[in-house]
Amino acid sequence: MLVPFFIVIVISLMASVLAKRRGKEYFLAGRSIRWPMLFGTLLGTQLGGGFIIGNSDSVWRIGVSGGLYGIGLALGMIILGCGFGQRLRKAEVGTLSELLGQQYGSSRLQVMSGILSVLSLGGILMSLAIGLKRFLLSMGYSSEWIYLLSWSGVILYTAYGGLLAVVWTDLIQSIVMIIILVITFGTVFWPRWPEIASRAYELGFPVDGSIVATLLIPLAFIFVEQDMAQRCFAARGPRDIRNGFMLASILLIVLSAVPIACGLLGKEFSIENGSIFMQVLQKYAHPAIGIAAATAVLVAIISTASSVLLAASSNVAKDLMKGGGQIVTLCIGAIALLGPYLSDDVISSMVASYEICVGALFVPIIMAVCSKTKLPQSAAWWAASLGIMGLILSKQIDHVWCVAIPFVTSYIGFGIGWKRARFLTVVREGN
Repeated sequence: MLVPFFIVIVISLMASVLAKRRGKEYFLAGRSIRWPMLFGTLLGTQLGGGFIIGNSDSVWRIGVSGGLYGIGLALGMIILGCGFGQRLRKAEVGTLSELLGQQYGSSRLQVMSGILSVLSLGGILMSLAIGLKRFLLSMGYSSEWIYLLSWSGVILYTAYGGLLAVVWTDLIQSIVMIIILVITFGTVFWPRWPEIASRAYELGFPVDGSIVATLLIPLAFIFVEQDMAQRCFAARGPRDIRNGFMLASILLIVLSAVPIACGLLGKEFSIENGSIFMQVLQKYAHPAIGIAAATAVLVAIISTASSVLLAASSNVAKDLMKGGGQIVTLCIGAIALLGPYLSDDVISSMVASYEICVGALFVPIIMAVCSKTKLPQSAAWWAASLGIMGLILSKQIDHVWCVAIPFVTSYIGFGIGWKRARFLTVVREGN
C-alpha cells in the first residue's frame, strides 16, 4: 500500500539531484521562481498533514467550525497576493528576521526574531511528524522503521537540493494531491452529501475562543511565516507573487470541503484508532481509491515538511549561524523526529507553535513591511514584549475574542516604543 508513496519519495530525491546540478542559490533559488512553480510550492506547503488529517479530526471533535484552519490559511494567502507579498519581494532580503534587522537597525532584534521563528517552525515540523506517524498507524504500519525511512527521505531531498528541489517536488506533489483529492471527494463524499449535510445541521456551528484562534492565528501566522516569506523573496517578480498566491488560496478553499466532509461523515468512529480520514476511507471508499487517497495524504505531509524544514534552516543559517545550510537542514530534520513522542494532537500543536511567533512578531513585521523609512528599534521591542504578555493574558480569559488580545497589546507596545523614541530624539536635539 505504501509503494506509491515511496515512488514519490524516489522522484523527489531525483529532483533534488537535478536541482543541485542547476547550481542555484540554496535558500532562494536565484530569485527565479515563476508563478506556476510558485503556485505548486505554495499549495504543497499548506496542503499538508494539518490541513487534511488535523482538519478532519478537528471537525470530528467540534463540527463544521472545526474546519476553519484551512480557511484561515487561504485568507492570509489572499492578502499576501494582493500586495503584501510584493512588498516583501522588494526588500531584497533572505529572511523576515533580516528584514526586521534592517528596518529597525538592530542585529539583536534579527537574532531574537530568528530564534522565535526557528522555535515556531520547529513546532510545526514536529506536528507534521506527528501527523505522519499517526497516519501510518491508522494504515496498520506500526513499525518505527517505516516512519524513520519516510522522514529520512524528506530530510535527504530537502537538504541536498535546497529551495529549487523543494519547489520542483512541491509542484509534482501538488498535482498528484489535487487529482486524488478531487476523485476522492467525487466518489466517496459527494454521493453521501445528504448525510453529511444532515450531520452538519445537527452539530451546528459552535464558536468559542479556540475556534476563533483556529481561524485567526493561522491567518496571522502567514505574515510572519518564514516559508511563505521565502517564496516571496524567491519569486521572479510581483506578477508571479500575485498569480501564485491567489490561485493557491482559491484551490485551498475548494479543497477544504474534503476534510470537512470527512470529519462529519466519520462521527461514528473513535479517534483513538488513528486518523478519522483514513477510517472513513477504509469503510466507504473502493480499496484503490483508499490507497490513492492515503498516498495523497502522505505526499501532503512530506511536501509541507520539506518547505518548513528549509525555512527553519534558512533562519538558523542566515540569522543565527551565518552559514551551514545543508548541515543545519539535516540536524533540524533529525530533531523533528521527536514530534510523535511528545504529543499526538496535530492542530493543537500547530496552533500552539504559531502563537508565540504571532504574538511577538506580527505587529513589528507588518510595520516594517509597510513603512518606507527606518523605524525605531524600541518600537519593535515594546511591541514584542507586550505581545507576549497579551498572549499570556489571553490564556487566562475565557472569551470568544480573547485571541485578539496579543494583537491589541502588541500594537499598543509599538505605539509606546515609537513615542518613547521620538521623545528621546527631541530631548537629544534640544541639548
